[in-house]
Amino acid sequence: MPEQRVKLVRKSLVKIIVSVGIGASLILGGAKALGGYGNSYPNTAHISNTPYIYQEQQKVEQADPKTVAYSKAVSASTIDEKIRLLEDYLKTYSDSQYHKFAYKELAFVYYGKKNYDKVINHGDKALTYSDLDNESKAQLFLVTGESYVVSPGKKNLDKATEYAGKAEQVIKSGGLGEGYLKAVSSLESLIEKAKGVGKSVSKPDPLGAARLLYNKKDYVGAEKAFAVLDQKNPDVAYYYGLALYQNKKYNESIDKLLAASILDSAGYSKVRDTAYSIFLNNVYKEPKSSKGYNSLVKETNDLMNSDIMGLQKAWNDKYADKELSEEEAKQAETDKAALDERVEQIRKDTEAYQLGLKRAADAVFNNLVSQVKQRLGVK
Repeated sequence: MPEQRVKLVRKSLVKIIVSVGIGASLILGGAKALGGYGNSYPNTAHISNTPYIYQEQQKVEQADPKTVAYSKAVSASTIDEKIRLLEDYLKTYSDSQYHKFAYKELAFVYYGKKNYDKVINHGDKALTYSDLDNESKAQLFLVTGESYVVSPGKKNLDKATEYAGKAEQVIKSGGLGEGYLKAVSSLESLIEKAKGVGKSVSKPDPLGAARLLYNKKDYVGAEKAFAVLDQKNPDVAYYYGLALYQNKKYNESIDKLLAASILDSAGYSKVRDTAYSIFLNNVYKEPKSSKGYNSLVKETNDLMNSDIMGLQKAWNDKYADKELSEEEAKQAETDKAALDERVEQIRKDTEAYQLGLKRAADAVFNNLVSQVKQRLGVK
């Protein structure tokens, strides 16, 4: 039955949301398990057991009733009490530095209680605050987007689709990780299943099918699926690059990831860094030695540390823990100054060599970027 498929997809989304840290206690533990969830919020950072900080905190609280009320709400011993106090707080104060956190907290708490209409109410309000951190935005887009699918009173699949897209954009631009992208894919599948309820035929989605293969860790199948799609689509290029990386095709992976970052520089602002990391760790070889960058950095660091330890040992063997005459003590000081100077020079020489390595690697990488831009017809 179509309705059963929607339920199965939603269970999958819940599992992924749990895996990326959107409050396992909210989803699986219900109200009883929710007590510790507030610890993840930046707004509780002012609560401290350190006596001095607590005394200073009390001074602030005495002068700021909003802080008193908010602190009392987030430290409530039960979920229902927390909800009551947070709702009272929002009614009492028209605005404060804590409003965005209160709306966010209530959205997650109501999500755990499966009150999706209220998730939407508070999630939408929290998302009006542009200064929320990227992870909070992604989490809110995901849970509020899902609520728009399953809410009995406020179902809005267009809004859910909008939030899935915004979640993906925040995740990519913020470099939040693959787990969150899987949650987006599951939300999109949930939306498509909901759209398909009562319909016999659904519109083919080759990109979605390819991404599903990737999320199932069928990287060989995903690579083949992405290879036949539009290579000037930044989403295709991005996931194709990830699949190629998993298949240890590092040069091809770098090419596709760079393409994604060039085709959509705003949506994939962190992806060039990912491509560079793959290049540095898996591709680049220093021409003279044919050794990798990380290998050479380790070698030079080991050599530097060995030289410094040898110099220090020689000085210790000669002067440390020994009774020295006045003349010998003066010589020890002179030798120590020379030792320190030599150590500093060794460090500078090592840093200079490694900086040269980095510049040489950067030049090769920048050439790759230029080649991809030329291939794409981008200046």
